[in-house]
Amino acid sequence: MTQAELEAFLAVVRCGTVSGAAQQLYITQPALSRRLGVLEEELGYPLLQRGRGRRSVELTAQGRAFVSVAEKWLTIWQEAKDLKKLNGTVTLRLESIVSVSTYLLGPVLRRFLQLRPDARVRYHTCTSRIGYDDVGLGLVDLAIISDRMYHPRVKSLPVFREPMVLVMNGPAPAGAMLPSALDPVREVRMPWYPECDQWHDYWFGPDVQATVLLDQMAWMEDLLLDKGAWAVVPASVARRLPQGQGIQRCKLEQGPPDRIIYALLGQPQKPLMDEFLEAMRQGLAGQPELESYL
Repeated sequence: MTQAELEAFLAVVRCGTVSGAAQQLYITQPALSRRLGVLEEELGYPLLQRGRGRRSVELTAQGRAFVSVAEKWLTIWQEAKDLKKLNGTVTLRLESIVSVSTYLLGPVLRRFLQLRPDARVRYHTCTSRIGYDDVGLGLVDLAIISDRMYHPRVKSLPVFREPMVLVMNGPAPAGAMLPSALDPVREVRMPWYPECDQWHDYWFGPDVQATVLLDQMAWMEDLLLDKGAWAVVPASVARRLPQGQGIQRCKLEQGPPDRIIYALLGQPQKPLMDEFLEAMRQGLAGQPELESYL
C-alpha cells in the first residue's frame, strides 16, 4: 500500500468521478484506475462499485469505512516524514471525543505545552470505539473517551466525572422538572454515552423521534436558540453555552447518571502522557462541577 494509492482513492472520494480525480492528481485515468486496482487487490475487497452507465463514483460499504482509515494513514505518513524536522522535540499523538475537545481541551493543551515547550501535539477527533482501536494499534499515545470498554492492549484511567444538566430555551420552572414533563419532539439530542441512552429510552421510549439527533457539537448552540428547544448535556458543555439568549439551566429530577471521562493509555506509557494528565488535572481544578480523579 503506497501513499500514491491512498491519495488516488481519496481524490476519487472528493471529486466523485475518476476523471475529476485524475485531473486533480495530474495523471491519466488509466493510471489512476491501476492505482485503485492495486489498492483493492492489497486490501482484499472492493472499494468502488463498478458497472456500466455509472457516471459518478459510489463506494462499497468497505469503501465508506476505509475513507477514515486512508485519511488517518496519510496523516501518520506525513507525521513520519515530519520527524526529521523535529530536531530533538518529542511528539504526543492525541485523540479525543468531540465534546471534550470542544469545551475542555483547548486550555489543557495550552497548559501542557507550557509544561513541555519542547513537545509537539498531533491531534484528531475520535469516537470511543475508534479511540480504543487506535491506542491498541499504537497509532496514538493517548485518547480521551466516554464509553468504557475492554481492550487487552489498552489501559483505561478515569479522569473526571460530571453531572448531566437540563438546558432549555424558555422560562425556567419554579422547581425541578421530571423527564416526563419534557416534550421529546423539541429535544436537541446527542448520544453522549450508553447509560444516558438507556435513561432516554426508559423515559421517552426507544422509538421517539427528537427534532434533531446530532453528532456535531457546533450545531447544538444554534439549535437551542429556538423557543422551547431543550437538551440534556454534560455540565462542562452547559457552562459554555451562550447566556442571555433564552437558554438557561433548569433543575432535573431523576436525570441520567453522571458521565465519566476516561483516558486510554498506550503501552509502554510515555512520560508525555503523565505530563498531559497533569495539565488535565490543573485544568479541572477550577471547575467545581467536575469531580477529578487525577
